[in-house]
Amino acid sequence: MIAGNPIKPDEFSRIPVTRLKEAGLSTAKSEYIKELASKVISGDLDLCELQKLPDRKVIEKLVEQRGIGLWTAQMFLIFACGRTDVLATKDAGLRRAIQLFYGREINSDEAFQSFAERWKPYRSFASLYLWRALDRM
Repeated sequence: MIAGNPIKPDEFSRIPVTRLKEAGLSTAKSEYIKELASKVISGDLDLCELQKLPDRKVIEKLVEQRGIGLWTAQMFLIFACGRTDVLATKDAGLRRAIQLFYGREINSDEAFQSFAERWKPYRSFASLYLWRALDRM
């Protein structure tokens, strides 16, 4: 967003990398985002089509993109697609929140999955509440 307005891929593609760096992005991250914007503009990556796919397929398509990993794809599912049952097992904040609020240390993705079973089918909402609780500490 720029000044509270969503930024469109064509607008983003015109922002110089130097300006993105001034905003706090690394050179590599700036280039990844500009490359992603270019793919959206050209139609090589259709974000609207992604919204119609199952979570697993969305993640597969996104992690094919340079600079996008599992965590970023999961954040896309939660925040851009509004998916209600996404669990970001690599998220350090969620692991910290579980330790603080539940007294459990999560040492593996499997342990995280098992612990979060109780939140199904609303694991995204549980994550949002945990992140918010951490922000208020």
